[in-house]
Amino acid sequence: MGNSSSRKTRIDPRHLKPSGLYPRTDWDDGALKKMVQDRKIAPFFEGKEMGNADTEECPICFLNYGGGLNRSVCCRQGICSECYLQVRKKRLKENAVQCPFCKHWGYRVIYRGPLTETERESNVAEEEKVRKLEVEVRMAEERREQERLLKRAADLKAGIIRPSPPPSSAQSSPVAPDVARVDSSRRRRSAAHHSEGSDSNTRSSPFAESRSGVDGSDGMRRVEYSRSADNASV
Repeated sequence: MGNSSSRKTRIDPRHLKPSGLYPRTDWDDGALKKMVQDRKIAPFFEGKEMGNADTEECPICFLNYGGGLNRSVCCRQGICSECYLQVRKKRLKENAVQCPFCKHWGYRVIYRGPLTETERESNVAEEEKVRKLEVEVRMAEERREQERLLKRAADLKAGIIRPSPPPSSAQSSPVAPDVARVDSSRRRRSAAHHSEGSDSNTRSSPFAESRSGVDGSDGMRRVEYSRSADNASV
């Protein structure tokens, strides 16, 4: 009888090491195998996307596990073994680990197998209470917002407060300053172009003036020659 009481529970070898939910862990397979066989942590059951009445959802990875989860000693929250190993690093001392749920230091877990029927009913009742409280809080917030809007409408009607002024043109068209700057820049470029054209005409004028100067001098010589001829005839 002594041998039967000390015999370890037979567990599927597939459940004695992580299933690969996380890339790696700093715990070696031998230590994990012993922890599972000694029921210090839950076996590494494969998590399922869909749950049923015989499974329990891990609140960290949101997968459903049959056979029960580990229980946080501080707050009784469930956690699967693979998520637990990510929190409880081997290199860290127990008192240096913080509970991922209630933030209590010295995080520890225990494993007692699947939840009993009483525990399941208690969890369902607790979840229903939380959902009901969330609905009540949301309805209270909506009611306060509605009351605030009604009060504002009444104050506006009574003239206690004034309506907000309409946005100014500068606010309604924030790109106007940029447009003005673009127009100003265009006007400057146009003026500069016009100035360059005038300069080019000015630069070409000496040639025209030289021609007109020559023409003018020839004309003057012709006029002087004509006058000389007239005087000679007289």
